Amino acid sequence: MSDKTVVTLKKSCAVDLQALSLRLGIISNVDTPWTQKELAKLLEEAGLQGVFEPELIIASTDAGAEKPGKRIYIYAAERAKVAVSACVFVGENLAEVIGAQVAGMHGQLKPVPVHYADL
Repeated sequence: MSDKTVVTLKKSCAVDLQALSLRLGIISNVDTPWTQKELAKLLEEAGLQGVFEPELIIASTDAGAEKPGKRIYIYAAERAKVAVSACVFVGENLAEVIGAQVAGMHGQLKPVPVHYADL
């Protein structure tokens, strides 16, 4: 499967979630000088522009906290203007999923794709 196919599949899935009236965001641990602006540009370059709400592209540098600490999840909920308990965090790192749950979010561990597991 080509990288373009993977991006198309991911975007298709995200669009399906948006059709359910779910708001989509991303939380990323990044180093300075990366911010929400740089993450948004990276997502655009990956063909994922418009998938995530701009205010829900969360950079750890902007939040002043990193996953799995609970503060970044609370920050994300504040940016979304919803209760933490109204959010769902999906990730492949168990510590990060637990961090979201400790913050009050629903957390769902997703499997790592087999072709990435060996990297």
